[in-house]
Amino acid sequence: MLLLSLLQYTLIACVTQGSELFSLAFTIPICRRSLNTQSLARGKASIFETRTPTNCRMVSDQIATSSNASKIVDKNGIEFTVGCTIQTSSEMRAYQVSRKGFGSFSESDKSFVPVDVKNMNSVPRFDRCFIMPEGLRAKVTKVYDLDEFDAILPIVAKFEAGESFQGEYSPPVTFLMHFDTFEIEVVE
Repeated sequence: MLLLSLLQYTLIACVTQGSELFSLAFTIPICRRSLNTQSLARGKASIFETRTPTNCRMVSDQIATSSNASKIVDKNGIEFTVGCTIQTSSEMRAYQVSRKGFGSFSESDKSFVPVDVKNMNSVPRFDRCFIMPEGLRAKVTKVYDLDEFDAILPIVAKFEAGESFQGEYSPPVTFLMHFDTFEIEVVE
């Protein structure tokens, strides 16, 4: 069996932005490809027949960044950090929850009112979701660095079933949801 070796190229670039110097390293991997000589004898000559994955970094892995990384803040100027408690700043809909989480909260006693899941076809698609009220709280699990990633919704929060985080509402199911900065605010 003939084996072509793994090739890996690394490009290092220094970029200046204003008075800041950024050092970037890009690694471009090329997959290992093996050429089976027995396949050649049968008339199946394909160099792409067998591929094995590489353990290289992909293009645009950033090794060093600026010390002045941008911070993601809410409308009150408070920074979003992993582990902080957030609350929704308006009513929103979560369609990614399981069926047992479909419904909304009663305004009078703040209790959860589920949608009739037995007659799901009678419920319009717009209402087959979890309607999150203003003030529903969760914990932030991830905040994407906007200098490194192009994240449309850079904040990920986890809502836990039965956990209100000292708020008025407690979600019926556990789920994750991505948010933009104007949709939520940090609770101190």
